[in-house]
Amino acid sequence: MAKYLFPAIFDAGENGSDGYTITFPDLPGCISEGENVDDAMIMAKDALEGFLYGMEEDGEDIPSPSAPK
Repeated sequence: MAKYLFPAIFDAGENGSDGYTITFPDLPGCISEGENVDDAMIMAKDALEGFLYGMEEDGEDIPSPSAPK
C-alpha cells in the first residue's frame, strides 16, 4: 500500500464561525469542509483517502505532491 502526503489549504469562513473549506492544490476536485479545525482535519484525511483511492481504482496517475509553501 502506497503512502501519500499532499499539502492542503484550510480556508476559514468569513466570520470565523462558518467552518473551513479544505482544498488540495495538486488534486483539483478534491475538496471538503469541516465545522471546526478538528473536524476539518478529519474531513481532509477522509477526502484525500477517497480521492486517491478512486484515482488508483481508475488507473489514473497520481501526481507528485508539490512542496508546501
